[in-house]
Amino acid sequence: MISHIYSEQNAQRPASATFAHFVEVCGILTMHSRKKKREGASFEDALCKALGWYFPLMAKFKVRSVEELIYRKYPFVCPYCRQAPHVDRVCKTVRGTLGTVDHEALRKKYEENSHKRPKGITEWQDMFAAIYPRQIDDSARSVVALFEELGELAEAVRVFERHPKYFAGEAADVFSYLMGLATEYSLQRDADEQKPFDLEGELLRRYPGICVQCGYQICVCPLVPDSTVGRMAKELDIGDIGSLFAADFESMRQQSIDVSEKVLARLGGYAALSSSFPFDRGEANRSLILFCLDLADRVENPEIAARLRSAALKAGSASTYAGSPKQQLVLEEILKPVQSVIDENKPQIADALGIARSSLPPTVSTLVINELIMGDKHISNSVIAQGTGATAAGDGSHRMTGTQLQRGDLAELANLLIQLRDRIELATQTPESRIAFEEVSSAVAAAKSGDELAVMSRLKNAGKVAYDLAVALGSGLLIEFIKKANGM
Repeated sequence: MISHIYSEQNAQRPASATFAHFVEVCGILTMHSRKKKREGASFEDALCKALGWYFPLMAKFKVRSVEELIYRKYPFVCPYCRQAPHVDRVCKTVRGTLGTVDHEALRKKYEENSHKRPKGITEWQDMFAAIYPRQIDDSARSVVALFEELGELAEAVRVFERHPKYFAGEAADVFSYLMGLATEYSLQRDADEQKPFDLEGELLRRYPGICVQCGYQICVCPLVPDSTVGRMAKELDIGDIGSLFAADFESMRQQSIDVSEKVLARLGGYAALSSSFPFDRGEANRSLILFCLDLADRVENPEIAARLRSAALKAGSASTYAGSPKQQLVLEEILKPVQSVIDENKPQIADALGIARSSLPPTVSTLVINELIMGDKHISNSVIAQGTGATAAGDGSHRMTGTQLQRGDLAELANLLIQLRDRIELATQTPESRIAFEEVSSAVAAAKSGDELAVMSRLKNAGKVAYDLAVALGSGLLIEFIKKANGM
């Protein structure tokens, strides 16, 4: 669930950044032993946040089941002495790792204890408490041990591509210490006669199936929210830092805005980008975005145009799954700003659409979803066609007919291939993904030069990696072209 909430955010980060976030929040856990006060952060917050990064980290490394990963190493016993509770004198703390490792014996324990496998965070915490009983004064040892395990996990992350087996064991070890810290904290609260600590309850309160910051089931928060800056790394004001770093943020930000505007104009403006929006609620959503962008281009008032484009971008970034109880609420939130623009500017909107003001429908839904002839423009569910007598011919996802693509389609395809190439580059690096990256890069050049046969040849070589990520991007034109290239 947590990995799904932050799936899009995680896709944009390299694995090293996800791991860095996890280590960052684990650093806050030192307050457990140091008794150090941190403004705006409690031990409960830090422990839940650590799990909130642990699960996306597992997803980043394509772990199928976190439960399976942990239980293979800890099947309700210590993996070295194979007892619960763990016994020091026959375990690796005395005899060393090599003298206690017995893979076959551990596999037998896994089979014998399969019926005892925990089914929730509370049960996992109880299992580790049974294997490694805790005392209140264990806190310093546990925090040091956690950071030893983080160092070992860092090595496993570094060598993952060639030696993935190390990741499984070290990830399980880190989880065991997080559970141990939760148990020690619970014991401390009991000793202080405070309210019992319920890790599972606290975790679900902070991750209730949606991001509590933005309210979406798939988080759309900034990659670096202001609220997370400076919670670990603090420094005194030591004067001008211009000599320390190449450029300050504000100047880079303004340069980025200037360049972005030029690039947007070069690619054809907002309307040209509509093919890449995640139209996750089907054709009606695509219609809404295209309608807003087209209307923004037609209306003469810059403020109205900006509001319409903002509404289009919001619709493109919002995410729900089909049948979600949140779906209607999300749709209403998306429609509100568009409806507000229409209600407040009816004369300008009617003029831009080329219809009589008295003919303007009362709701944006009627304007966008229903078929409607308005002057020289025809809107039919998923398409806007221009020109006198124009008819809807279908959007980019239906242009593949088995015949040669038009030059404009190849230009659009080149832009989509660039997005696919960038998505492949962000994915976990494997031999297959590296091949896919090279082939899609060549396909981009072929599409720009108008060589459809070369594009098809390159996409055929790109294989399943390219197809799966094209599906994730949600572009019908790109998916159908890859299918055609592979004879699917």
